[in-house]
Amino acid sequence: MRLSPRITALKDQVDEALIQCFESVSSPLAGPMKYPVEAGGKRIRPLLLLLVCRALGGNVKEAMIPALALELLHTFTLVHDDIMDRDELRRGRPTVHARWDEPTAILAGDGLVTLAYQVFLETRHREIVTLMRLFTRALMDVCEGQAMDMEFENRETVSMDEYRMMIARKTGRLLETACEMGAVVADAEPAMREACRSLGSDLGLAFQVQDDMLDVTADSNVSGKPMGSDVFAKKKTFLFVAAMEAPHSIRDPFVRLWRQARTPEDIRRLHDILAGGGIIRQGRDLIRSCIGNARQALSALPESESAHDLASLVDAMEKREF
Repeated sequence: MRLSPRITALKDQVDEALIQCFESVSSPLAGPMKYPVEAGGKRIRPLLLLLVCRALGGNVKEAMIPALALELLHTFTLVHDDIMDRDELRRGRPTVHARWDEPTAILAGDGLVTLAYQVFLETRHREIVTLMRLFTRALMDVCEGQAMDMEFENRETVSMDEYRMMIARKTGRLLETACEMGAVVADAEPAMREACRSLGSDLGLAFQVQDDMLDVTADSNVSGKPMGSDVFAKKKTFLFVAAMEAPHSIRDPFVRLWRQARTPEDIRRLHDILAGGGIIRQGRDLIRSCIGNARQALSALPESESAHDLASLVDAMEKREF
């Protein structure tokens, strides 16, 4: 995902500050906790928070602490998700439970969410209670979304409405919270907070549908995770849900292959079925629609250099390949 020089500079600040958050951690958990942060990442959530705050005339220094806390919270969810999904790779490296063991990874995740709250409490803003409520609600919603995702694995069918409800919690809520928290730190009016919340919500859906699509379209050398990992885990992704709602001529061959898929060749054949049935195009259309809605929400922000940076970040998210 290519970023503009100004956004790249801001991301570098976030990366440096994230590592500094671990200076107070000296237990044997320090290594496993820091490991997934050191692996890098897109830092979408802190960047959204900081850029929204700056676009609305807020103090980026005040916004940095909650931005770091939100990224630590996100990292915690990744560590525990990898355990539950039995994923062995993330960003091209062994996951925490693969690098150490499952109990260590569970404790590392617990340590990360605790550290997130410790960092968050360093926030100096008159709306700290509002910010904390948003932060805590986001944590609960992500847990609920993950629980729904796991429950879906044991079901034969999932409706598109159920899928979108799950994604709104599991993926969308943290992006939505990032944008709204940026507006709160900037002392924005309620209408502007709502526009920023909508921005994050639409980006969240687009981001997850992209992830679901990349599972059967991306090269594992680029994505950093095995191709078809969601299919092998029998996840009810956008592609599965859309295929199940397609005509029998698409649904039936998809289901037969999806149930027995074990190899990269199976994933390539699944991709051909999905592409031939218009499901890949349907996913891309939904991504474009969500990005269009996000751009509409962005139009509510005052014209500024930071608003242009936000727009370029949205553009980069639309074109991401991993």
